[in-house]
Amino acid sequence: MDINYDRDPESFYQSCLERARLPRNDALKQIILERLAEKFERGDTYQKNEVTETLESHFDDPVLVRRELVNFGYLRYDNTQNTYRLHKTKLSEQDYRENSRLERHATDLGLLE
Repeated sequence: MDINYDRDPESFYQSCLERARLPRNDALKQIILERLAEKFERGDTYQKNEVTETLESHFDDPVLVRRELVNFGYLRYDNTQNTYRLHKTKLSEQDYRENSRLERHATDLGLLE
């Protein structure tokens, strides 16, 4: 199943950029994180400061956003090298269902049945 959002995701993304904050709702957060993940290239390795610099031009707390990208599986962190790599640019339905809070938020928004 493809996860769709019934509102305009691009305008939602732009409004979050204007506020320079992530939404609290985990399902809505995915709209932002997916677009941010696209700023990284698959196969490239990024230093912590590179990731932070990319995010700080958009958000007032880039460390939180970086952490959320890792927590939801968009980026993988290698603590032996202190580097990041792009893992995925979009969550699957299974990813949503494996995270009970994310699943609940997505269900509440009508993104999942």
